[in-house]
Amino acid sequence: MARTHLALLRGINVGGSNKVPMAELRAMAARLGWKDVATHVNSGNLVFSDEGKIADLEAALSAEVETFLGKPVQVLVLTASEWIDAVEQCPYKPTEDKFVHLQVHRSPLPEALATAMVEDVSAAGDGTEMTVTGRWVYLHTPMGLSKSVAFTKSPRALSKNDPGTARNLNSSKAIAALLRASA
Repeated sequence: MARTHLALLRGINVGGSNKVPMAELRAMAARLGWKDVATHVNSGNLVFSDEGKIADLEAALSAEVETFLGKPVQVLVLTASEWIDAVEQCPYKPTEDKFVHLQVHRSPLPEALATAMVEDVSAAGDGTEMTVTGRWVYLHTPMGLSKSVAFTKSPRALSKNDPGTARNLNSSKAIAALLRASA
């Protein structure tokens, strides 16, 4: 039986680079034989149903995107329940959802790195808060991301093989609603 999944493409349609129209992304998924395909906004969020293994789904979509762009792009595939659970577990209740970002990695962050990242953000004293739970990073920037230390100061070195990808809480909730409707 097919399961509903979410594919997140890192760095798509940001700052005028890595342009992938969402109609093309849906067409890629259709070529792969995926069903119930839908996208949310223009930043590489793809909902679909398929029976395949996560690693195989990531590899297949990565190959399609690389053929289209001529360069590799990180693709993370999650189950619907993984995404919905992460959104529901968000520890922050912002005045506006655009002030919270969910970042997901392929693997849990090493504990020492996670602790150092949280300490760096807390020490900055700009009101930014960070919580790391396994492979999920929740970032609350009450003054906005561009004014946050998390944006202006480079974070501790993340693995080049697993830099993660982030979505704000507005998009995260909308994607969760799309996943619920597709299940």
